[in-house]
Amino acid sequence: MSIHTIKDSILGVPREEDNSTYLIYPQSYPRPHFINHYMLNLWYEADGKTFQKLFEEYQNRYRDVPIEKIQSDIINSIIYLYNLEMVEVTGEDKEVLAAMSKSETSIVNEQDFREINNFILDIAANQGCILNFDYDRNLEKKEVESVYSIPNMRINQIHRKEIYFKIYDSSNVLIGVAGVSFKRSLETCYVSTIILSDLKKFGDVIDELIKVLH
Repeated sequence: MSIHTIKDSILGVPREEDNSTYLIYPQSYPRPHFINHYMLNLWYEADGKTFQKLFEEYQNRYRDVPIEKIQSDIINSIIYLYNLEMVEVTGEDKEVLAAMSKSETSIVNEQDFREINNFILDIAANQGCILNFDYDRNLEKKEVESVYSIPNMRINQIHRKEIYFKIYDSSNVLIGVAGVSFKRSLETCYVSTIILSDLKKFGDVIDELIKVLH
């Protein structure tokens, strides 16, 4: 019951960039990703350990950092690596991962598309906030159903045309969906979709998105 690093999940070796990040080529995705030094070290160090063991080790290493911050950073990093299929998580630790994936901002996974699609259609039916910056007008309900159909979203994500993120509030309630598109350089991205249950939560959703993209 622990975390296992999948050593052959990336092509070649991580390449250090000028801004203290590393360029990696995950086997599971057609495009490379940038990760920071902290996440790369965690990927190496997590192999065979439980979340609790990692919490203890990192708490001893970073004594000036609140334990809540340490735990949140570790779990969010493992979620990111798990989504890239760079780690496996088993036993009770997988339950922790599932609970946190549900309540934290993260990339939409295959099992999430139905929930996300239902959320979007509900927002459209109730004339909620749906912003698609590839259009210079508001989308009609039928257009929303087409643009954000499960097959279209799945294809967009597989081909990295638009990556979708699910955003939950502190009560584990889904409050927004964001779509992000990347330039070829991978150093520049722009928000292409914002879908909100409440326009007042626009700032909160953007703040969460910035955190996960940082």
